[in-house]
Amino acid sequence: MDIKLACHPDQVAGFSPSPPFEIGEGVSTNSSLSLHEKPPIIGDIKRGRDFGLQDSHKWIWLPCESCGFTRWVRMINGKPRNRLCQNCGSRGHLAELGKKKNTWFTSERMKGQRLPSETRRKVSQRLKGRHLSIEHRQHLREANLGKKLSTETIEKMKLRDRPKKERIVKGCGYIGIYCPNHPSADKYGRALEHRVVMEREMGRYLTPEEVVHHINEDKTDNRIENLQLFANTNLHTQFHMRNK
Repeated sequence: MDIKLACHPDQVAGFSPSPPFEIGEGVSTNSSLSLHEKPPIIGDIKRGRDFGLQDSHKWIWLPCESCGFTRWVRMINGKPRNRLCQNCGSRGHLAELGKKKNTWFTSERMKGQRLPSETRRKVSQRLKGRHLSIEHRQHLREANLGKKLSTETIEKMKLRDRPKKERIVKGCGYIGIYCPNHPSADKYGRALEHRVVMEREMGRYLTPEEVVHHINEDKTDNRIENLQLFANTNLHTQFHMRNK
């Protein structure tokens, strides 16, 4: 025969089903203490199913650090999830104790620790293709504003710098050459080779409106005899329409 005992308003039959339980955890509150069952003592660790709960997680019998009320506390990674009962936690006793809630799994616990390479790889894959919002980028900018790199970091960055390739194939299919002082060079210091070749032939820089055409339609063939200059895009388009 099971009985109900009069006790703390949060406690039913010798243990607390509510603190630190939360809605949505699937915890049954219809548990009771048998007459032949010994009451738990502080530090006892049991599985939830051993005292009437519908789960197999580990729980530990601990007193609340504020009021001393003993109750079952779920364990995560071998440590208690909560240090206060539900009543004390809701009344702001954490501030009176000068402690932070659940500090064992916050950023302070991970400070100075390096994630395993496999974890970093998984995080990188999940974040691949995502774009930061304008607000997030502004927040990062303000957080790093005024910070200076250490001498050691600067030296490491110098070692990582690779020599610039003189000639590469860009995404548009044209050849890019390293000309950092060219007026039409991109942010990486590269200019389009076919335009540079035409400029050398003409003895001047080309205007943004002028278009260099590849006669054999091969964007990588930048011989001067394969290049033809048009004054603007309209003339270049008309040439293609006539030769269709």
